[in-house]
Amino acid sequence: MNHPTKQILIDTAVILLDELPMEKVTSELVLEKSKISKGSLYHHFPDFGHLIDEAQVLRFSRYVDGSIDAIAHILQNAASADEIKTTLRALTADTQSEQRSKDRRNRLQLLGLATQRPYFEEILGREQERLTAGLADLVREAQEKGWIRLEFSPRAVALLIQSYTLGVWLDDITPNRIPAHDWVTLINAVVENVLLAPAQP
Repeated sequence: MNHPTKQILIDTAVILLDELPMEKVTSELVLEKSKISKGSLYHHFPDFGHLIDEAQVLRFSRYVDGSIDAIAHILQNAASADEIKTTLRALTADTQSEQRSKDRRNRLQLLGLATQRPYFEEILGREQERLTAGLADLVREAQEKGWIRLEFSPRAVALLIQSYTLGVWLDDITPNRIPAHDWVTLINAVVENVLLAPAQP
């Protein structure tokens, strides 16, 4: 758990990064918007770059955290395999939608940035491990309920879920995009025919 002042600085940087290109987010802007002193900033961070890195990690993970929460809700509330399919289809349609294109682009940009900044790669790697482990726990729970095939590694399934969401960015940048319905239909087919356990007679 972060110190409250540190968290305010991170949250403020996130808000600014959502509004402005990274190079326009300055320490002065963060301090002005957060109403926190320069001394406090450097008490909690070795330099301004470390604050930006931690804010970027938060931006990177919030979309996957949203999906984790949604999947946990599905597992807690679904009463049947058919209900699982229906709710997973709705979640897939949302995560693959045009409205999420900006979120996908941000995550890919941050993955690229990690290859250039060792500290950022380190903290992003830890966060990615947390996200994959969280999804894998949900997959394991679904396997225990008989809803996902046992022969698949929970971590492999967790990685697949994250990969197909990022993968649609390859189409996001092309001038001749496939209809969103075609992509969602393919994902649903893979989930329902490969990952989900067959319905019990």
